[in-house]
Amino acid sequence: MEKFKYLKKEVINKLPKTAGVYCFKGGKGFLYIGKATNLRERVKNHFLQPSYRDGLFLDKVKKIGYLKTDSEIEALILEANLIKKYQPKYNTMWRDDKNYFYVGITKDGFPRVFITHQIKTQNQSTKQSFMLGRAHKIMCSGSKLSPATAPPINYGRGLGGQATQNHNSKVKTLYLGPFVDGKSLKATLKVLRKVFPYRTCRILPKHPCLWYHLSRCPAPCLFKSKILEVPAIKEKLKKEVQRNVNSLSKIIGGKKAQVLKELKREMQKLSRAQNFEKAAKIRDQIKALEMVLAHAKVFEGFYPSQKINWLQIQKNLQKILKTKKNIARIEAYDISNIQGEAATGSMVTFINGFPDKSQYRKFRIKYAGKSRTRAKPGTRAELSAGQSRSELRSTSGLGAGLTPHRNEVSGAGPNDIAMLKECLIRRIKHSEWPYPDLILIDGGISQLNAARKSKIQNLKSKKIPLIALAKRKNELYIEGQKKPILLKSLSREIFNLILQLRDEAHRFAISYYRKLRKKALIDPE
Repeated sequence: MEKFKYLKKEVINKLPKTAGVYCFKGGKGFLYIGKATNLRERVKNHFLQPSYRDGLFLDKVKKIGYLKTDSEIEALILEANLIKKYQPKYNTMWRDDKNYFYVGITKDGFPRVFITHQIKTQNQSTKQSFMLGRAHKIMCSGSKLSPATAPPINYGRGLGGQATQNHNSKVKTLYLGPFVDGKSLKATLKVLRKVFPYRTCRILPKHPCLWYHLSRCPAPCLFKSKILEVPAIKEKLKKEVQRNVNSLSKIIGGKKAQVLKELKREMQKLSRAQNFEKAAKIRDQIKALEMVLAHAKVFEGFYPSQKINWLQIQKNLQKILKTKKNIARIEAYDISNIQGEAATGSMVTFINGFPDKSQYRKFRIKYAGKSRTRAKPGTRAELSAGQSRSELRSTSGLGAGLTPHRNEVSGAGPNDIAMLKECLIRRIKHSEWPYPDLILIDGGISQLNAARKSKIQNLKSKKIPLIALAKRKNELYIEGQKKPILLKSLSREIFNLILQLRDEAHRFAISYYRKLRKKALIDPE
C-alpha cells in the first residue's frame, strides 16, 4: 500500500487539487481519514468551517497526509481500506458496526449484489474470512463482524470480505467492506452496473424487469422460460453473470489494473479464435470501465464552483439582513406534533448552502403544559379549520419586537410557541456545538419573537440574526424589520435556499415524530 505524503498544517495550499484520500495525524497516530474530490479545498473546509466533530481534534493535528487517486471511485475504496487498517479515533468513535456499509455478493449460480449494514451469520462459531486473493481465519463473536476485529489489509490485495451463510437461506454470501459513506457506495455500484450488469432481486421474477431492458441486469430470470431450457444457453448465461460479478468484486477490492489486464487478455484470446463479435463486446466493456473510473462523480465533494456560488448567495443574504458579517452556517427549526402528542423539534444545519446531516439534531419536547386552555367562542384565538397560527399572526400587522395580543396565543390545543422556545433554549445551552450565523424559524411574527427571547438569554447567541417564514403567503419576517418580505420577490437562489431549509427542517421533524409515535403505539407504557 502506498504511504501518505505529509505536510505541515500551516502549508495547506501545497496540497494537490486532485481526488484522493487525506488524513489528520496527531502525536500518537491517526486522528481522522477522509476522501475528497479536491484534496486542497476539502482539507481547507475542515479548518475554515469546522463541524462539531472537527472541533474535537483540529487542535491536536500535527501534520496532514494525502494520497492522490485517479478517480473518486478509487478514493472511496482507498478510504475504506485505510480506515479499516488504521482505525482512526475520530472515524470509529462516531460509528458502531451497524453503521458501516458492506457489499454482499451471494455465492450461487446467479449471484445477487446488495448493500447491507450488518454481516449476517448462521451461528456464533469461528468463520472463514476471505480476502480477495488469500484467506484468513478470524474469530467472529456474535452475529456480525466488528471493523475493529477485522484483519488489516493491503490496498493492492483489496477489501476484506467474509464468507458467511444467511440466516434464512442456504446461500453463502461474500461481504466486502466496511465502507463509511453509504451514499457514495450506492453511486459507485450504480455506475459500475453499466459496465458489469448484475442481479439485485432477492427472488427471481417470472418475467424480466426494467433493469434487463436498460441493460443493467443479465436477467437470470429468463432461465424459467422455455428459451433457457437448453442447458448450453443456461450455462453460457451463468458464466457471463459470474464473470461480471467477479470483475465487480475485484474493482470494489481495488484491483482495477488486474481486471483490465484480464479483460484485455480475454479479448485477445477471442480475436485469435476469430470470435470477433465477443471480442468487440469485451473491447467496449474495457472502454466503458476506463471511462467510468476516470470520470464518474460518486460522492459529494467540496468544489471551487460551489464556493463561488455561495459567495454570491451570501452577498444577497447580507443585503437582505443588513449585515456585513459572514454567513456560512444556517440552522432551521421546526416543531411536529398532533394535539401535543409525541411532540418533537428539529434542527437542520446547512454549511455554505449545503445540508450537513452530521450536525442535524432532534429534540423530544419535555414541556409539561403542552395544551393550552380553550379559547372563548368568537375570539380571534378560535382558528378556522386548516388555518395555522402563523397565518393568523402574519395578518395581524404587528411589527418586529412587538408582542401579539393575549387572545392570539391562548387558543385551544398544543402550545407550539412554548415548544419552540424550549428547543432553542436547549440548543443554545450546547455551547460545544458551533453557533450559527443565521437562524430560520418555521412560523410568523409570534415564533420570531419567541426565538428572539430565547436567544437573548445567552451573550454569544444574542447577536445571531433571526428570520421566520410564514406558510400562507411565504412571507419572510426579519428580526429588526417591521414589514415582512414576500419570498417570491427575492432572488431565485435565496428563494430556493430558504424553502429548502424550511422543508428539510419539516421533513426531519416529521420523521422523528413518526418514529416516536410508532414506538408509543407498539409500547404504550
